[in-house]
Amino acid sequence: MITREQCLQLVSQLWADDYPLVKRYFGRYLSQLGEGLSAGILTEGRFVRIAFAPQQLEIRLQALEPLGQTPAIVAEVGEVQDVVELDRRLLNAWAELRTIHQLRKESFADIHKEREVADLTATQQGKSYVFQVTRITTLLVKRVMRCNPPDEQDVDPFGPLEDIYQRLKVPLSDFFWGALERKNGRFREWHQDGWTRCIVIVSSDDDLQDAMVRHIACQQIREGIHSLGYRHFEELLWLPDLGNGAWFRVGSRFEETDCFADWGDTFGHSETDGVDRRKIDLDSIIPAEK
Repeated sequence: MITREQCLQLVSQLWADDYPLVKRYFGRYLSQLGEGLSAGILTEGRFVRIAFAPQQLEIRLQALEPLGQTPAIVAEVGEVQDVVELDRRLLNAWAELRTIHQLRKESFADIHKEREVADLTATQQGKSYVFQVTRITTLLVKRVMRCNPPDEQDVDPFGPLEDIYQRLKVPLSDFFWGALERKNGRFREWHQDGWTRCIVIVSSDDDLQDAMVRHIACQQIREGIHSLGYRHFEELLWLPDLGNGAWFRVGSRFEETDCFADWGDTFGHSETDGVDRRKIDLDSIIPAEK
């Protein structure tokens, strides 16, 4: 739980110019969220949690600044008095900024903010991409509690493998399904030929950083992709807040869909490091490369 005092301390750091880009784009919003926390209107500011890693946030914003896309994305937040709605809009804006930062690391060029049907467009080695970006804001632990009986609500991946799968498989499937189905439907409205359509799912949840949880999550994402009645996309990128995430190339058949992941678990890994994706064996019951 972020307290009012902690939020005010962060804002004071911004006004001291410790993080000039965070201040420029988000300073006034953080002040407004702090007031909401103080008044008890906002019980848990999810965007404030992201902003409480201001150094990481500043590094990402610095990397994005030459692209000139940040003002257009932040402008969509608009003027809103409801701090709960403000928090939601800030999370949506951050999801797009997070995605652009990742695309830049993946050597994409011509990255642009779009306003109709798609969220972003970009090119990579002459290939044109269009992106639909969404952020999952509910926590995995809440999915576990909703899907499982009282004696199977431990989100930690400890114990026999069979028990871990029994506790986490359905909640993780449920965790991604809504975003997957919604953005697949949105791509139905994209009618331009010659583009590779990619869904980007951004998540912010410490429980999703465990290697075993990530492995089961990727298995369930593949299951979800091939449970759709008709697919309107060719690729999918899952971006946790840390690391480079998992990139899926969707095949016509289940066994032809591949997953390439780089979780950033290497000792000394930082936000400025490159990308080193490895093909993941999603048929293995434990995390393994293929």
